Amino acid sequence: MFFVDLLFALLIGLLLSVLFTLIFDARGPWDIFWVFLLLVVLGSWVGGLWLVPFGPVLFDVAWIPFLLAGLFFALILAAATPPPPFSTRRWRQNRSATAAGNASGPSSIRTGKTGVRSTAASGALADGWSRGAPFAGGRSV
Repeated sequence: MFFVDLLFALLIGLLLSVLFTLIFDARGPWDIFWVFLLLVVLGSWVGGLWLVPFGPVLFDVAWIPFLLAGLFFALILAAATPPPPFSTRRWRQNRSATAAGNASGPSSIRTGKTGVRSTAASGALADGWSRGAPFAGGRSV
């Protein structure tokens, strides 16, 4: 029974960890897949043994408590995952836009007559904020 329970916890933990990593990009507050996997497997195993067995039985093990406990732990860890920094989100959006063939992004400004100039040369940051004039709200006009 011990090894079958552990096998169910491993399979359910691996399935949930891969799904949460691919779909939600959540790996827990440590941002490491292996730690997320270990905690979901252990949570699934402990919760599956602690809860009253119910649901369908496979190899003499009721697998629904393992799934529910693993899902609970995965959701708690995903909720504790901090969002990526704004610059990382912007970088991912730019990367997907340039992969689709869009050459103009926030790293360039169209000026009309002179063509394209860099935002670094104009003094404005890529998200539209200026480095100067903190008394004016920091927003470039």
